[in-house]
Amino acid sequence: MEGLELLYFQARGCGVCHALRPKLEALLQSDYPNLQLTIIDISEDREAAAQHVVFTTPVLIIKVDGREYERFVRAFSVHQVNEKLEKIVNAFNEA
Repeated sequence: MEGLELLYFQARGCGVCHALRPKLEALLQSDYPNLQLTIIDISEDREAAAQHVVFTTPVLIIKVDGREYERFVRAFSVHQVNEKLEKIVNAFNEA
């Protein structure tokens, strides 16, 4: 879906990050197949982490038309992400 971007920040030693990522990917594949999840490892891409003011992991940022719309940090569920994405996608479809 054009105009909608998902950035997932993780770290090499983050167990929560590695447990959550496949669940997010499964959600996108089943319910939002047109959305891409960009994975950013803050251990390898410190510049991207700095640009997005990411100091901890996991972090999921949803951008709409290049601007940050929602940020999920550390303790969040796939259900919470799904609820937010549903609202955003419905708004896109109404526009």
